[in-house]
Amino acid sequence: MLIQDRINNLPLPLSSFLGRKEESAAISALLLQGVRLLNLTGTGGVGKTRLALAVADSIHEAWNSGVCFVPLQAVSRPEQVVPAIAQALELHAGNLPIFEAVQAYLRPRHLLLVLDNFEQVVEAASSLTTLLISCRELTVLVTSRQRLHVSGEYEFPVHPLAVPDTEHEYAMEELITNPSVTLFLDRAQAIAPTFRFTTANASDIADICIHLEGLPLALELAAARIKLLPPHILLSRLSHPLQILTTGYRDASERHQTLRNTIQWSYDLLSEEEQILFRRLCVFVGGCSLKAVEALYTLLSDDPTGVFENSASLLNKSLLMRDEQEDGQIRFQMLETIRDFGLECLQKHSEVDQVQQAHARYFLFWAKDSRKAMFGSEQGLLIKRYLQEQWNWRAAMHVLLKQQDKEAALRLAGGLSIFWMIWGYSFDQVYLIEGKNFLEQSLFNSDKSLTTARAWALSLYGAILAMLYDLERSEVACREGLALARKVGDVQYIIGCLWMLSLPLLVRNDFKVARGVVEEAVSLARGLRDDCTDWGIVWLLGYSLHRAGYVALWQGRYAVAREMLAEMITLGNQKGERFFTLWSTLFLGEVDFFEGKDEEARERIELLMSMYKSLNIKTQVAEALRFLGLLALRRGDIEEAHAQLSESLHIHKEVRDEQGIAWSGIWLAKVEHARQNLESARLLLQDGLSRSLKSSGKLYTVMGLEELGGVVGEQGELTWAAQLFGAAETLREVIGTPMPPVERPEHEKQIATVHMALGEAGWSKAWMRGCSMTPEQVLAAQEVASAPASSLQGAATSVPRLTRRELEVLHYIAEDLTNAQIATKLRLSTVTISSYLRSIYKKLGVSSRTAALRFALDHHLFS
Repeated sequence: MLIQDRINNLPLPLSSFLGRKEESAAISALLLQGVRLLNLTGTGGVGKTRLALAVADSIHEAWNSGVCFVPLQAVSRPEQVVPAIAQALELHAGNLPIFEAVQAYLRPRHLLLVLDNFEQVVEAASSLTTLLISCRELTVLVTSRQRLHVSGEYEFPVHPLAVPDTEHEYAMEELITNPSVTLFLDRAQAIAPTFRFTTANASDIADICIHLEGLPLALELAAARIKLLPPHILLSRLSHPLQILTTGYRDASERHQTLRNTIQWSYDLLSEEEQILFRRLCVFVGGCSLKAVEALYTLLSDDPTGVFENSASLLNKSLLMRDEQEDGQIRFQMLETIRDFGLECLQKHSEVDQVQQAHARYFLFWAKDSRKAMFGSEQGLLIKRYLQEQWNWRAAMHVLLKQQDKEAALRLAGGLSIFWMIWGYSFDQVYLIEGKNFLEQSLFNSDKSLTTARAWALSLYGAILAMLYDLERSEVACREGLALARKVGDVQYIIGCLWMLSLPLLVRNDFKVARGVVEEAVSLARGLRDDCTDWGIVWLLGYSLHRAGYVALWQGRYAVAREMLAEMITLGNQKGERFFTLWSTLFLGEVDFFEGKDEEARERIELLMSMYKSLNIKTQVAEALRFLGLLALRRGDIEEAHAQLSESLHIHKEVRDEQGIAWSGIWLAKVEHARQNLESARLLLQDGLSRSLKSSGKLYTVMGLEELGGVVGEQGELTWAAQLFGAAETLREVIGTPMPPVERPEHEKQIATVHMALGEAGWSKAWMRGCSMTPEQVLAAQEVASAPASSLQGAATSVPRLTRRELEVLHYIAEDLTNAQIATKLRLSTVTISSYLRSIYKKLGVSSRTAALRFALDHHLFS
């Protein structure tokens, strides 16, 4: 028996080792700390061998007898493993049985044994434990696509390399340090030395790495194509990666020559039942739960009993990944390259249509059940599940449309309806657009069936159009859906369709008509209170109360609004519903705001805003900030008001909410007005009014016209100011929303000032003209109506121009009033008065009250 003092037969890789510093350090630490059987597991092509070699090379000196590398890719039977070890050790057994010879050789030695590619001979794992027991100085490092399932095994999963985060914008120098990008560039430049990472191709290279999910073999095979295909063309061809990632290194093993060969190797090691499960799992997009897989088997009229064990086996063999959710549920994931291979297998076995139909039916049932549960305590969890399953229900949509099963498609849309509306409105309009497109394909060019599914789908379509500000088509669709629901006679769907119809009415602020619609919904829901099987009381009564309370709020019926919103909040809290309960609480804070209960409003809205921020519900955060900003303005904290309204405006722009942008911009103009930044206020109002008119937001248009009237009145454009006030008054009457009492004193003061300056005849003529004009007409009337200020500004027209409010402050300075006394006289805060004084000093070029008064007297500003 030939004995060598020290062994080191590690093959020397010709390419650089990249992107695994943390894993390498962790594995080294485990081995050096005494783990004796360490198994690096992972899917084919993930880089297990390369990682094992790098680790062994870096720490082999810690073993006195060295390190021995045993390649097992050519070994097909378990009984051949020990002879392969003997061969790698250059051991001649002589007359001894081979296992005993290896055992005798290893017993006195302090050796690291690296066994590469163990998955096809996993039954030989028991031999390893026997060796480890008898050879106490032996350490074994294994690479395998599956666990060994022997005592003493320590599993270390090897995952694909990290890829760029799709939610993050990277600088070039940051992106180039990403492990997947680094590996791709290294291998690409080895093939095409002139290839460079540039600003032009950086995004495409990042997307290639993301598309290939950081799988090292896939990245290397893709990089091999860079000589022929520039990154953007290569990326476009990766929709079918198995067809393009086909040429590897000649010196690589056959199964690493192509991505398909790598996965085929793992697939061939599966039992027949495991192969069937593997193929069926591939129909799920973006992962699935065990419950979903078992349901799929049932829908295929197959026994799901073995699904659990076979799923565990696929996990152990690295064809599935396990992802534990926040709620403790386990979700199966699969690399897309592996899933593509599985779909090919599904096609070869002529199982695609059958399995896809079962998948679509499952998600049809899932969506219906989820919609029912959306109105209770699991609402937050269900929204996460909708997001989690979005690629699955999209796949189900595609199948139902492809099969022309329009009725099933409408039912699926019904199950997705509340999610589309909540998430699309509050987070991302992409979901609204997706819902709109799916409904158009499902509703049109199909039989006009007399069903609740069609009635609800029509109303849902109309509601989504309303959220996208297509109000004319929206109301038509909602009314058609309501009429169909009335024909069918299902009261639950009539209530739901009434609720949907209220959306286009409220988006265009038609409160008079909306009141009748929502009050009918409340009345019907109260009569149905104990029989809400399909929807639930929170949806039918609670959401109707929410809408009715909102209408009452803007109609100035504050006591009614408070009563209805409080009832919704009580009901929502009883059932554990969160989204509309919080929203109704926000509306209750707005009732406090308009009733002048500023402290109650502030406390309620601040608490809500912190909750909305924790839930990341951006639109409601923006709405809360809007009211907090105006509350700050009321108490004279102009800078706080400006900060909060600016943030509100920023959020609305971020989520592309046109009416929200208009509203926040118009209220931010109030702050600029208070700061005496009149031109800035005017620009904000022009933008806000333009947006509110385009999105049919009549309420915001009224607010904008009134505020613009106050601003241009101070700038001396008196006739136009009167016309703006008149047009706003008419529009308030049309939409049925009176000015809140708390806002009337300031508004009436602005009107009185312009009235006095114009005189009775001039005021009456301009006011009546404005009352007869549409918002578009009165905004276009600026040039005709604008005239030089006379009595309002007096002699100030020939000297630095002061606003009406600034002149009023100067008058009180002449009377020797303090800032606090002036604030009381003008019903403003001392902070606001100080702001006016700074503006006066700046315009007159002075720095004190005395100097300002002297300037005013010298230039006859009080004449």
